[in-house]
Amino acid sequence: MSGVAVTNFSGVFEGKTVYFHVLKLKGSFYLWIGDEKGSLDSLCMSAKNPYSPTPISTTIVKGGGERLFGERLAGKLSTKTGLLCYVSCSLPSNSEAALLQFAEGRIVEEIAVSPAAFGIEAH
Repeated sequence: MSGVAVTNFSGVFEGKTVYFHVLKLKGSFYLWIGDEKGSLDSLCMSAKNPYSPTPISTTIVKGGGERLFGERLAGKLSTKTGLLCYVSCSLPSNSEAALLQFAEGRIVEEIAVSPAAFGIEAH
């Protein structure tokens, strides 16, 4: 059995399709969020901090897109899952807050339905 799995899902917000790709790895996952362009605009990472309830987060690749949203989301996901999280948010940098909230909500929804896709083990 391979330790790598790929899951794709999407959602539609105000007529625009937002795509999500999850690459589950051993002890971590990579989440890409974007539109039909399929670009890789930024890459953020976050891990649990053994010395603080606040996770350690950083931007690995700066680019266009919603980098600050990606870094914040990586931190939330790391805290929620206990895993090392990589997030690339390739939505346009001028995205409305409502679109970003929709994307975050869609991810939370998918984690609830398919936690194993993100490497979260059922208890």
